[in-house]
Amino acid sequence: MFLVDPPIKVLIVDDEETLRTHVAAYLEDEGFDVTTVADGETALEVLRRNPADVGLIDVRLPGMDGDAVILRGREICPAMKFLIHTASASYTPPAALVSCGIGQQDILVKPILDLEVLVAAIRRLANRSTA
Repeated sequence: MFLVDPPIKVLIVDDEETLRTHVAAYLEDEGFDVTTVADGETALEVLRRNPADVGLIDVRLPGMDGDAVILRGREICPAMKFLIHTASASYTPPAALVSCGIGQQDILVKPILDLEVLVAAIRRLANRSTA
């Protein structure tokens, strides 16, 4: 009997609808279970009801910024891992995020031209191989 891991659950938080739709479609085609939202407050509501394995979080969001979403999201889902998705090539995670284990390897600059880079990062954080 073969045991199959359930799909990796990914939460995409970005206020750019086209980006959310495009990235979600790609990840779904790769076998991920994807939920998308446009703002931080909605992201936290979703996490309370449906925890995710990995979050792809934009830094600049309406209302609560991405850094705050990550910090509050970790309170709700302590095992959840996060990738930061930003248009700012000079973004550096603040000390509070670094203390949560987020480093430069977890920052992806928009636009991601090769979405396989995103797939590999999600699998790395979820500790799942490409098998």
